[in-house]
Amino acid sequence: MNKQTKKFAAFTGFVAVILSLAYFNRSPRIEEDVDYWLKMQSIQANENTPFMVDENQRLDKAQAIDGTMIYTFTLINAVKAESDIELFAKEMIAHLYLTACQNKGVHEFFGKGIDLEYRFLDKNAENILTTTLTKEVCANNA
Repeated sequence: MNKQTKKFAAFTGFVAVILSLAYFNRSPRIEEDVDYWLKMQSIQANENTPFMVDENQRLDKAQAIDGTMIYTFTLINAVKAESDIELFAKEMIAHLYLTACQNKGVHEFFGKGIDLEYRFLDKNAENILTTTLTKEVCANNA
């Protein structure tokens, strides 16, 4: 290799390293990077968890997984085996339609193509209800 070829190769390598660093250390633009935005929303939500929503319900965590925000709640006084699961599901889903589906913040998620999943556990961490709100579900139940 002659001197000029070595310089060109070194320069090309240097440019490749700089471009790689710029790519991997870039600050994502929130408007364009939905996964990043969703992850930041879950981190922000978890800053205050666990959080007592009311005397019976605690928000334990929020997770961003595969384009879905998952909220996990514990019903601190409930035991699955002693609960009327059908009645709870009917009432909770109706409540979500009336509250979450009308919430502007929820519609911000929907506008980014993000669904919201709500998980309700009993005091022993047994799943009582898992339901997902989508833009379509809320539109059909408005």
